[in-house]
Amino acid sequence: MGKSFAIFMAGIGVGVAVTAWVNNDGELQNRLKKAAREAGNDLQESEIWRRGKQAASGAKDRLKDNLSDAIDGAAATSKDLAHQAGEQLEGTGKRLQDA
Repeated sequence: MGKSFAIFMAGIGVGVAVTAWVNNDGELQNRLKKAAREAGNDLQESEIWRRGKQAASGAKDRLKDNLSDAIDGAAATSKDLAHQAGEQLEGTGKRLQDA
């Protein structure tokens, strides 16, 4: 339904534009505008639209997970660095006491 539907909608759009350009009938132009609006609404309710929304939602969730993992990794790294610094200070303190 994806490519054929898009081609169909493009054909309708070209047909509407040419008909509105050739005809100066106000009622016909209003009917064409209404048909174009309805076609746009149908597109928003289509499978393509739904898949696009799902893809965007999935990307957003993956980004949140990656940020969470990065924050957790940074917290663990800073904890390890603080522990190592503490051990070095303790070792230096013992050497000073022995001296």
